[in-house]
Amino acid sequence: MLRDILAVVEGGERATPAIGQALECARVFQAHLNVTVVTERMMLTAAFDPLGQSFPEPGIAEAHAAHLAAVRKLADQAPVDCEVRGICQEPLFIPGEADFQSRCSDLTIIGAEPYWSDRRLRRRIVDAILIDAAAPVLLSPADWKPQRIRHAVLGWNESAEASRAARVLRSLLEPGARIDVVVGEPLYTPDGRSSSPGAAIVDHFARHRFEAELHVCRAGGRPMAETLESFSIDRGAQLLAVGAYAHTRLRELVLGGVTREFMAFQRLPILMVH
Repeated sequence: MLRDILAVVEGGERATPAIGQALECARVFQAHLNVTVVTERMMLTAAFDPLGQSFPEPGIAEAHAAHLAAVRKLADQAPVDCEVRGICQEPLFIPGEADFQSRCSDLTIIGAEPYWSDRRLRRRIVDAILIDAAAPVLLSPADWKPQRIRHAVLGWNESAEASRAARVLRSLLEPGARIDVVVGEPLYTPDGRSSSPGAAIVDHFARHRFEAELHVCRAGGRPMAETLESFSIDRGAQLLAVGAYAHTRLRELVLGGVTREFMAFQRLPILMVH
C-alpha cells in the first residue's frame, strides 16, 4: 500500500502537468507526497582567467527559488499532505541527490518526456533511482489520470528484477484486481517439452486472491517494449509492470534494451523495478 510518494520534476512551467498528476496520485492513494524540483546550475569559467576559477550561471538561484514558490503554491491548493524540496546543482550531481531522496519513499514518479527540457537528465535520474537506490519508479505518460489500480499487466521472464516488480505491483493493486502475466516465446526443456515460466507467479497471485491469467505474447519481430505496451492497451490495463535492466546497464547503453525503449516513449503508466 502506498503511503509515501516522491515526484521528481524539472523546474519551470513545463512541469506543471506532471506536478498535477503527482498531487492527484497522492490524493487517490491517500499518501504523503514529496515533490523534488530540480534546476540545473551550470558553472561558468572566465575565458581568460589563468586560475580557471568558475562561478554559477547568473540568475539560477533566483530562478530556482521561483520554481519552488510556484510548486508550493500548487501544493497548497491540493487536498493532500505535500512537502516541496529543491535540488539546484550541476547536472552531474543531480541524479545522485534524487537517488538519495528516493530511498525513503514507496514509489518515485517521473513525468513524461515532454515535461522535461533536458531529457537526458530525466533518463539519468531514472537510472540512478532504479539502480543505485534500488527503488521502484513509475513513468507516467502525458495523459495519465491517476486512479485506483484494478487491472495491471506484468511482463514476466523469471528474472530477479521481474520478481521484485511483481512484489511491488502486488502492493499497489486493489484487492481482487486482475493481473495479466505476459511471457514471451514458450521455453522448451532438453527433452523437447514446453515449459510454463509464468505458471508459478500466476499461482502466487492467486494465493493473494488476485484474478491472474497467463498469456504468451509473441513479439513477431517488433521491439518487446512495443509488444508489451500494445498488449496492455488492448487488454484495457491501467498499468504495466516490468523488471528493469535485467541486462547490465553497459549492455543496455551500447546495444539498447527494453528499459531504454520504455523510457523513450510510452502510452500508459509503467512501473519499473530493478
